[in-house]
Amino acid sequence: DKSMAKRSSMLMCAALLLLCVAGAGADSDIDNKPAQPAGVAAVPQEATVPEEPQNQAHTTETAADAAPAGPADAADTAGAGVDLDQVLMAAGAVATLCAMAGGWFLMNQGGPKKRRFKGDAVFLVGPCDSGKTAVMFQLRDGDTGDKLRPTHSSMTFNEDTFAVAGVGGKPVRIIDFPGHSRLRPQLFDMIEDCASLVFVIDSCAFSAKAREIASFVLDLLTSEKMLKNCGNMLILCNKTDALPDELAGISPKTMVKKRLETEIEALRLARAEALDDIANSMRVELEIAGNAFKWTDAPLEVQFADASVSDGKLEAVKSFIAETAGG
Repeated sequence: DKSMAKRSSMLMCAALLLLCVAGAGADSDIDNKPAQPAGVAAVPQEATVPEEPQNQAHTTETAADAAPAGPADAADTAGAGVDLDQVLMAAGAVATLCAMAGGWFLMNQGGPKKRRFKGDAVFLVGPCDSGKTAVMFQLRDGDTGDKLRPTHSSMTFNEDTFAVAGVGGKPVRIIDFPGHSRLRPQLFDMIEDCASLVFVIDSCAFSAKAREIASFVLDLLTSEKMLKNCGNMLILCNKTDALPDELAGISPKTMVKKRLETEIEALRLARAEALDDIANSMRVELEIAGNAFKWTDAPLEVQFADASVSDGKLEAVKSFIAETAGG
């Protein structure tokens, strides 16, 4: 984790800074001491004024005390300096060890726990405003029409475990991930948790966003982390109840399937030519059987279905979950 490593580095730097400050303070104390001229001993004032003959012995003793330091005294002074250096070195060593211990604790105990991937979740992904959260609520609560809970674009994912309404079976863990493109790195960090994936599209807005949607789908098809546990994808063409008149009588899933196939092939060729694209090193290569991409070339099984959350038409999603996630 980058944040924990950063904290550890800051602690170690603080310890080294403390050591440097202590060393600088010791050097300053040594430099500020007045220099003692060599061979000159400080003579106490009492020894310079003779008093009476009977005190001569006492004066001689005082002058002897003020004589220059002998070898033993010099050795004691040097020893005190060595002791100070040893203390500073020991303090620095202790500070460094404390910083290292703190860093280890942050990285192994004190920091946030790394998310553990079970690889059994159903992911609901797709562009913003495609109806992912509404699909999740209807799968859980079974509400339709006016009973549908209002939803809005979010910056965090929703995760819940429940038995699909109207189907029963064992509970299924479902993750509804926001469609904001700037959150895409977070999605691919946790996509390893995916067992099957439902890619939700707004059928009414597909034509205007076809290239953007194709790029997203291609990123998923070439994600090494996703392919680790995920073997099935459902591209769900939602909001069929609100199609414009010019699309009346047309099955959105047929139109979307053909258009995405064409867009993915164009993007695949463009990425292959962009040799300096750093992201290419993080993707697996699509193996194409013919001259152009077909859905049969996808590294996992891809299905298409029409749906309408407002009308409660989610049978294709429920069947997909039951077949691929054991719901």
